[in-house]
Amino acid sequence: MVYLLRKTEMAAWIIRCRKKGKKTMRLKINWKKWMTAGLCLMLLGGCAPRQAEKPAAVPTAVPSAVLKEERTPEPSPAAEPVKTRWIDIETGSDAASVIRTFYLDLDGDGQEETLSAAYNRQENGMEGFTVTVEDNGTETLCYETDYRMLERIGLADLDPEDGKRELLMVYDMMSDDYVTECFEVTESGISGPIELGGFVQEAENGILTVEDYVDMLGTYGAYTTYRLVGGEFVQEDALWHVKEDWWDEWHTLTVERELPVVLSDGTESTLPVGTCLVITATDRISEAYFSTTDGVEGKIL
Repeated sequence: MVYLLRKTEMAAWIIRCRKKGKKTMRLKINWKKWMTAGLCLMLLGGCAPRQAEKPAAVPTAVPSAVLKEERTPEPSPAAEPVKTRWIDIETGSDAASVIRTFYLDLDGDGQEETLSAAYNRQENGMEGFTVTVEDNGTETLCYETDYRMLERIGLADLDPEDGKRELLMVYDMMSDDYVTECFEVTESGISGPIELGGFVQEAENGILTVEDYVDMLGTYGAYTTYRLVGGEFVQEDALWHVKEDWWDEWHTLTVERELPVVLSDGTESTLPVGTCLVITATDRISEAYFSTTDGVEGKIL
């Protein structure tokens, strides 16, 4: 801006000098000086160059703590326990026409199989059930029973490590005498049955809780536990425990002569005549455990 103003003033002065007839040599010399001075002023003074801006710093990412997601290792499909599913079969008065159909993934391959339970009543009065299983239209099981009423069906996994599942069928043999048939199911087929006397109430964590009647100084409803080992049922608990609802007055015994016993603390003793007691457990062979109305517990010798 200073340079332009001074250049304009010089031009006006040159014009005035020419009009007066003055020599302009000196003015030309002064012109160059003015030009040089103006240029210097432009570079060093009013138009001083700006300081070069520093390039913007590239932000450097500061490593932050990486949150590591905690994950519980997923169990392998073969080791994942399956919660037992129970299906109660209700026949009713129209049992002759009853067919129950269910869709279950029996072998654990992610595909449902078709299970049908059909009640049979023949002309000679024989009764029973036919249970069939179909996998993609192929029949993999056809199991017929006579003189048995199918009460319930269960799908369990008694050993998550063996790659098998268990299909349980609980039958009433027409007189409140129960039997359970166990079929082992894999992707290659169904094998069995493995028979177990009694009514399976529960099947969890590889243990089956079974109810049945026991005869020991009377008849009682009792329960015990089993485990499936190598294709056979092995009794887990050595005793059958009488259900508490059988500890009533109808099943109370009275000692008529001194009874030798072993008390719960291990000492030998006798129960006097007139002692009232109930049977609490038995091994179904020779041992009977008791509890008196006074709370004394032990085993009868």
